[in-house]
Amino acid sequence: MKKFSGISISKVLLFLTLSVFCVLTAKAEGEQYYKAYNEILRGIHERRGDLVYNSVTGGWDFAHQAKSPGSSVTQGDLNLLRGKIAELYGIYIDKSKIQTDVVDPFADAGLTIKFTKVPGEYTDKGIAVLSNDFVDVPILWMHFEEMADALRKLKTRKCSAPIS
Repeated sequence: MKKFSGISISKVLLFLTLSVFCVLTAKAEGEQYYKAYNEILRGIHERRGDLVYNSVTGGWDFAHQAKSPGSSVTQGDLNLLRGKIAELYGIYIDKSKIQTDVVDPFADAGLTIKFTKVPGEYTDKGIAVLSNDFVDVPILWMHFEEMADALRKLKTRKCSAPIS
């Protein structure tokens, strides 16, 4: 095999083949979560009442924000969803009727939503880290489950006021 400056052609071809393969198989960050992201987004839009009828598909649409296959889903995206759920909290839950002496995993003592940032099994003290605003941790399936659970609790608005 002919060599150029100590590197064989076969090694160069192997490197180029692997480089092309790696580029072609690269995935977007969190792309496996796009369906779950879209379902949470749909739940938010259904509760906000701002789905738009799509005459082409014959269904309700929110395509401006939905993720398509291969799209990345980041904690930044999930943080936006958490913020939307927090907005819905004020529309659906009448804080004056909540018993604050009862432990409610959906509300802390300040009656604000807190989601699990880091599960207890991953902390030194074994206590989960809760927050309603975070982007600095990897995506866990638990993050989607908690948002879905929070949405399931929002069934009836406390008033018929328009959502801004």
